[in-house]
Amino acid sequence: MPEASQPAPDRMPVPWATGGVLRLPCIRCQTELRSLSVNAQCPTCGLPVRTSIRVGGAVESEPERTCRECGYSLKGLERPDRCPECGAEQRHRNVSDEPLSHMAIPVIARLSRRLELVAALLIVSLVGGLAVGWGGLPLHLLAALAAIEAFVLATAAWILTIPVAEPPARSHDLDEHGSVRRWARWLSLAWPLVPIGAAVRTVPAVRDLLDGSGLLLVFYATAMAGVLLVALLGTAATAWHVRGYADWARDGAADRVLQASAFALGFAALLMAMTALGAVARPLLILGCMNGLVIVFGLGSFLVGVVMTARSARMSIRHARERAGRLAAQLARTERFSQGAIERLREADRSSASQRGAR
Repeated sequence: MPEASQPAPDRMPVPWATGGVLRLPCIRCQTELRSLSVNAQCPTCGLPVRTSIRVGGAVESEPERTCRECGYSLKGLERPDRCPECGAEQRHRNVSDEPLSHMAIPVIARLSRRLELVAALLIVSLVGGLAVGWGGLPLHLLAALAAIEAFVLATAAWILTIPVAEPPARSHDLDEHGSVRRWARWLSLAWPLVPIGAAVRTVPAVRDLLDGSGLLLVFYATAMAGVLLVALLGTAATAWHVRGYADWARDGAADRVLQASAFALGFAALLMAMTALGAVARPLLILGCMNGLVIVFGLGSFLVGVVMTARSARMSIRHARERAGRLAAQLARTERFSQGAIERLREADRSSASQRGAR
């Protein structure tokens, strides 16, 4: 039989493509283009065939999922309840919920700088708080340090609660519609009122007035306890809000630390309320004895949680750069695959044309 009478193949095999064949649906109307020449146009919409050529399986179709604890890749697993690497329990997420490292690097860098600035402010606040608690300093210096600590806590809460405009922030309650964000922002403004109220108490005329009236003294003490209660609730809400950053950065340890801080500060606010009631009912004063330790634990946990979250955000920048390199390499491979597929199609067209000419 002459060679020209052999049937021409309808497509050339592409070993690197999914299933060993080239997928050629039109990217505009999904019409199958596999039987057409690479120089032809789509019979439905007129789009050139070469525009729609892509190699099947070359684009990542499943979003990358990682363990919250160890970062182990969970891609391809059917919604596991626990990580197969470290055994940590996994909380199933929405498909569109991508980690912080999948955001643009400038966005991650901006959020990282925000968290690092707050961490630095809180460290300054901690140093001032330790100096106030240690004592032995002049009264005016202690008052200045207490005022700095209070204003730093309010400023930190204000910075942390700046809404994030990126769409993925909505799933972590970091956007402008987050209710916890608003509570954290406005309640934390009570912190500057604490040193202001203490400074008012040192004014001779006010001191004489309060010392001369037991009722006014009780009212003043209750008001100061109420202000501190509101401030503690504001920091507790801020710690709960920062959990959104930790969750976005996939830092489960920071998430737990911030959760402990929020619970501790909320409990401290409850003890503060009991202390305020103890001004009227003396037996309840015992409930406020451990208040100072609880507040120190809550604020310390808040500092540690913010530092851990800032570190995770900084690590997300490195992960984003590594991911960008992998995607660039994947795109380069896809381009090479596409060019090879085009050359194979052209070779098939030339072979088919030569066979038709021989007949």
